[in-house]
Amino acid sequence: MQNESPVKTIYLLRHARAAQGADLEDRDRPLNSDGIAECAKLTAHLRAMEIHLDLVLCSTATRVRETFAEIVQALTLTPASGPPQVQFVEALYLAGPSQLLDAIQTCPAEVNSVLLIAHNPGLEEITRALLDRPGAEQASRSFAGLPTAALVKISSETTAWADVDLDACQLEGVVAPI
Repeated sequence: MQNESPVKTIYLLRHARAAQGADLEDRDRPLNSDGIAECAKLTAHLRAMEIHLDLVLCSTATRVRETFAEIVQALTLTPASGPPQVQFVEALYLAGPSQLLDAIQTCPAEVNSVLLIAHNPGLEEITRALLDRPGAEQASRSFAGLPTAALVKISSETTAWADVDLDACQLEGVVAPI
């Protein structure tokens, strides 16, 4: 883990595309071939971005676990920091924005960057809330939604995760590798 930083970095990742079918429970839906292809494109973006993570929080749904398994090799691991801690969190399954924010706000103090892999509409609602603030009108008009395998980068100038507030966060970018 890194030293405590005055800037916290949050990555939100919507899982890749999953199989459909009446014979599947929603939480048990695996990635389909399109989802695996999305992960390959996302992996290329992640390698280029050289993201350093302290913590990964994942929904327990099969498609989220499989998305993580497909991209984990692209996450930058430095000898000093070691691999990020990974937690599979039941409460992230189909969580709304307030539950997602709760998960972020309870990150350990020594964590400076977190990747949260979850579902829509919660992830899209957080992204839209950041875009709907004054000064983001141009970006808001071009935002058509958060497709599968899209990655959102957010920063918060705070030393305590409990103080992370969407009204004070900065949207750094959205990557949709489709």
